[in-house]
Amino acid sequence: MFKVCSFFKKTIILFVLFTLSLWSIGVPFFTINAPIAKAATTLAVSTSGLANGSYYNRPIGTSSDPYPILRLELTNSSSTPDYLGTTTITFSGDSFSTSTLADINNSNNSGVALYRDNGNTAEYIDQADTQVTMSPQPIWVSTSTGYQLKFTNYISTSSVELPNSLSTFFFIVIRTSAAAVNNTQIQASVYQDDILTNDTTGPSSTFYANPYKVDTVGPAIVSVDPLNDYSVMVRFNEDIDKNWASSTSDYTFSDGLTTDNVNTYSYGPDEIKVAANTSFTTGSTTLTVSANIKDLAGNANTSVTAITISSSSQNAVISEFSASVNG
Repeated sequence: MFKVCSFFKKTIILFVLFTLSLWSIGVPFFTINAPIAKAATTLAVSTSGLANGSYYNRPIGTSSDPYPILRLELTNSSSTPDYLGTTTITFSGDSFSTSTLADINNSNNSGVALYRDNGNTAEYIDQADTQVTMSPQPIWVSTSTGYQLKFTNYISTSSVELPNSLSTFFFIVIRTSAAAVNNTQIQASVYQDDILTNDTTGPSSTFYANPYKVDTVGPAIVSVDPLNDYSVMVRFNEDIDKNWASSTSDYTFSDGLTTDNVNTYSYGPDEIKVAANTSFTTGSTTLTVSANIKDLAGNANTSVTAITISSSSQNAVISEFSASVNG
């Protein structure tokens, strides 16, 4: 009996020594692998539904209204709430500096802010959405890739709660300063794993949003093309805010003609079709475009230009309108 016990003891000792020797050179032997828990919260960064979503260098004016530049979608599939943690956004672009954007604060005029979607217009930002407030405020940090802001120190945990079994949307919103310089790019990026929750990190790869581009110059007419005896195509040197270009009162024909209709949406973003109530006389009738026309950045034309309509009007270059910056 003693010999049997001694044999088993020696066998166990040899087995342990053999196993330890294998581990010491990195060879797994007799290991137990614990199951890896799958993250319950998933994260997606996009510009879906935003003004810069499919528009590279989307114009933005100085002292602008708040514009969303990034959309964050966090889906919590667990049975318990999760919470948004530190969110790092990197800003860059041609000639960009932190002075391009307004000061950072907890008010609705903050240069950069985090907004929570309250669901009135699901997945899209609207006036019902609320700013997530922080104390202290995030500060700019210069890095090799641009200027970073870290959103953290949230005043209310409920403002960053991710309810279970739901998708929650947040927006990164920008507002330019009065000192923003014409043609400056504003690009926002989220680098890999720069957004944290209690449960996960993301995104899995860097996301670069289409940039906005500061525009401080008003629109100019570059040509007026007769389409037939009673209508012309007015072309501008940049995309026009069609909401500011659709009124018949903004286009005045001479020779007693009246403007019958304005077609803004059937043509290019820089084109307006204007029709008179009857035939005009080429070489005599003029078209006057009002000062109300604005570009996408809100810059308004401040001059009124009368253009003689003739067969040679096509591709004629009209003097550029003087512009004022509309804040």
